[in-house]
Amino acid sequence: MALIAVLMRAMVRLQQDGTADIRYALGEQGTVYLPISPHRQQPGKVNVTLQGRYLELSAITDADHKMPTGHTVPVVGIEDERTLLVLD
Repeated sequence: MALIAVLMRAMVRLQQDGTADIRYALGEQGTVYLPISPHRQQPGKVNVTLQGRYLELSAITDADHKMPTGHTVPVVGIEDERTLLVLD
């Protein structure tokens, strides 16, 4: 029984959460998927590689112009758990 308990405890330690931590997106480059409106008027979408995954996240900007699809942007901040702040 003791051996089974030790093996079970070891298997539990091997588990991973698997949840992507958006904080790792800071400083990364993203590609605009849906256009982002200027001055945080309407969020768009960016594709970014985060912890080895390719994710699509909402994005806003403080820029004076609309960011078109395909534009590469740096992630400079986090608005909430699913929205990034990007610059031009």
